[in-house]
Amino acid sequence: MTDEATLQKLFQQKIKKAVVLGDLYEGRANNVWRIIFEDVPDCIVREPKSGIEESEFSFGCKEIFGLNMSHVYEHIEIVNEQLKNTNSFAIPAVIRKQQVEGRRFLVMEKIEGQQVASFIDRSPEFLMDYGRQLANLHQFHAAYFGTVHEGKRADLSVFHQTLVSTAEKLIDRYDMYSKHIREYFPIFKEKIRNLKSPVSASFILIDIDPSQYVEKNGMISGLVDTEAVAIGPREYDFVALEYLLTEREALFIQQGYEDISNLPKNLAAVRECYRFICLLLDIHGTWDFHQWMRHPVRFF
Repeated sequence: MTDEATLQKLFQQKIKKAVVLGDLYEGRANNVWRIIFEDVPDCIVREPKSGIEESEFSFGCKEIFGLNMSHVYEHIEIVNEQLKNTNSFAIPAVIRKQQVEGRRFLVMEKIEGQQVASFIDRSPEFLMDYGRQLANLHQFHAAYFGTVHEGKRADLSVFHQTLVSTAEKLIDRYDMYSKHIREYFPIFKEKIRNLKSPVSASFILIDIDPSQYVEKNGMISGLVDTEAVAIGPREYDFVALEYLLTEREALFIQQGYEDISNLPKNLAAVRECYRFICLLLDIHGTWDFHQWMRHPVRFF
């Protein structure tokens, strides 16, 4: 049976066209379609893949935040409802879950817009608005870190200790032959031991990337990829964002953010250690160790 014939079983209305969204590649976590009808609004269908091969990212997400990337399907409506309450980015509603032919599907609201390709060279208005929406997302405050759906909740006093134990496991599993990473690990442990525990946590995007958003009329219209949202220190988002921006973009994002909230006070103190964790998690693909750790600072 073709995908379109299978997808038709999800709906009473006849599908006019099912358009595959995103690039098809080995290891992709979801199949995603835009479903176009004749006379009712379009929607999005996601098919989470089962048996996703473990990676640095999925292993690290589970160890640090308790986020099991193979079971995101089970909790996505809770996550999206919680994010909707932040008065931040528009978040798609989960219309229903359904199984067809043994395959699991999520039928979701379609937020109008095109996938954001990059933050580079965007207008000041686009970037400042993004900063404001990120600040609103960070208005959620918690004294714990973990999953949005309450699967894991741990006190922030053990967050840095958790990073150390996770880093050690990641290195043993994936980077045991990386000379630079293994040599830096004792330095990382000493530096993070001298850091104060985070005082608050927010909703964060562990693998933050422009492709997680859609835009319309030159402004971000929604956050549509929420699978790797967790609760953690907001400093993490800024550390991860620095690799996606030049000085110009960071300046406008910071200006917009500071219309709502100040940047975290201890960002400079935690940057090096959090960069190391982001490197081990492979959040932005493979980088040279020195290029990653010496990347220009964007937020001050």
